[in-house]
Amino acid sequence: MHQMLTQLKLARVREIHQEWLDRAAESQMPYPDFLRGLLQEELLAREENQVRRRLKDAAFPFEKTLDDFDFRLRPELNRQVFLRYVEERFITQGRAKILKPYHASDLLILDELGYLPADPDLGPILYEVIATRYEKKATVITSNKSLTEWGRVLHDSALAAALVDRLLHHGEVFYLKGDSFRLRGKPRAPEPQDVPEPSGVGG
Repeated sequence: MHQMLTQLKLARVREIHQEWLDRAAESQMPYPDFLRGLLQEELLAREENQVRRRLKDAAFPFEKTLDDFDFRLRPELNRQVFLRYVEERFITQGRAKILKPYHASDLLILDELGYLPADPDLGPILYEVIATRYEKKATVITSNKSLTEWGRVLHDSALAAALVDRLLHHGEVFYLKGDSFRLRGKPRAPEPQDVPEPSGVGG
């Protein structure tokens, strides 16, 4: 078996197949689970080897990872947003493709931001859209929440601050007061009248 595994270039399977055979016998593991487990081990080993080869070919003077990076040194990089770009689901979910129309449209209007409770994932997605359009495309946002409340709406005060910073750099804020435009022309409901309290004589 060792020779066949060597010919097939299944180095990791060759190393661990006996361990898996013993484990399968003890737990009465189904054949599909046994085979899937061995193949997953082989795939992971090959991915790790590829990464090591690429790092070696790159000839970096030293190795650094995102875990070593202090985001406090670059406050303009929002850690929560930035780390989403290195997650597997960023590619598997195809989010970049889904957001492409929002990035490319000449005018993007987001109406009633904060009117309904927002999913915690909204903040990073909205930031990505605004940051991509920043200084390139026009964006209009309407909201019944003041800018100071956006941190609560997006579940992240730092993210909201970075978002507002980009919007206000070349943008304007208009606060509208008074009755709703939809109610124009409708008669006002009568104001409740003050009813004097009854007076009496205590005994």
